[in-house]
Amino acid sequence: MISTAVWSSRVQAALGREPRSVGEALEGLRQVLRKDEVSKEEFFRAAREGWRFERFPKGDRVALIVWAALKEALEKTRSRLVQETASTMVVRKDDRLREEVKGVKPVGHWKSPEGRVYDVYPWDIPTRVRKGARIRHPQHGQGTVLEVDGNAVTVSFKAGRKKLALKAVKGMVLDRYAGATDPRVAEARRFLERFLASGEEVRASSRLEREGELAGNPHFSKGVVSQETLRLLEGAGFALGEADDLEGLHDLVEALPAREEKVRGALEELGHPPPERWSVTEVASALKGLPTPPRKKARLWELLKEVSALRALKAELHRAGYAPVRAVAYRDSSGEAVYTAPVYG
Repeated sequence: MISTAVWSSRVQAALGREPRSVGEALEGLRQVLRKDEVSKEEFFRAAREGWRFERFPKGDRVALIVWAALKEALEKTRSRLVQETASTMVVRKDDRLREEVKGVKPVGHWKSPEGRVYDVYPWDIPTRVRKGARIRHPQHGQGTVLEVDGNAVTVSFKAGRKKLALKAVKGMVLDRYAGATDPRVAEARRFLERFLASGEEVRASSRLEREGELAGNPHFSKGVVSQETLRLLEGAGFALGEADDLEGLHDLVEALPAREEKVRGALEELGHPPPERWSVTEVASALKGLPTPPRKKARLWELLKEVSALRALKAELHRAGYAPVRAVAYRDSSGEAVYTAPVYG
């Protein structure tokens, strides 16, 4: 890990004051690398291995300037090291095929996740059926391809020449480089392990928390309750002041159990007690068929409208209180977020 605080103190000591710009920080960094061998070794090791930056407070302006300078210097150094570093790929060459290997040029390049560029030679790609290729047949043993003619392949075995189907021969080709160790695989694995280890779960603010911080600011607030729920509340006779008055909305939800109990008591008086968990639709359907005095029936309808509106408000506030959690992975070299995904469960 690269400590921005440590490098900030080194740059300030080299300049004799705090850097005011990225250019000044780069000049201080050059002085540090010229004079301090320990810092120089640490810097080049970080460039080679792709170290991550430690977190630092966003309000620390000096740390931010030094971080930007370090990031720029590390990226330039890393690109130069990639250009100067030869491929570390281990390849076993067959001396018996000297004429094939001698003077062979790369057929392409492959860039690893760490940014290192490797030359790709013919032996790095899957072996194809061609003249001179060696195969192993389950019955005839090892043989050499003499000719490829369309879908027919002529192969020389100890028992003589045989003609085989090209499709079958493709699965018999011997790869003489199969036993060579390829550091790209280990490097990609190390990169993946570091990438996964850098991940963490980040909890975002819920809509309820954001609205509480904004305190109903009309320029930024989107409101906690939808217009549909507000219309239900107004239709049920609730006088609303501000739609973003969280305390007022909470008081309304607190009044829901009392109204539900009133509905239950009225239905029990009519000889039709509701189940433990009842819905407004069920009670409304039952109420239509009950012989009820008009005034009592009208009061029950008002209570049901109030319960329906308050239940909708309670559900919406519950959803607004949900705080989403996301998994975030960071880049090794700079600590920047490079991948994010929602976390469920």
